[in-house]
Amino acid sequence: MIIQYIFFIAAIRNLNNEKLLQTLTKYDKMKLVYLEKDTTYEISRTQ
Repeated sequence: MIIQYIFFIAAIRNLNNEKLLQTLTKYDKMKLVYLEKDTTYEISRTQ
């Protein structure tokens, strides 16, 4: 499960490319934001 979180963090950070962001649907963007928040919570909880 943690591996998925790490993958999503890396993916989110790589989404700085404007064209790539434009291709994502609104739902995809909201999903990524949720995953980033969830990941941050999980990491802070384990420290």
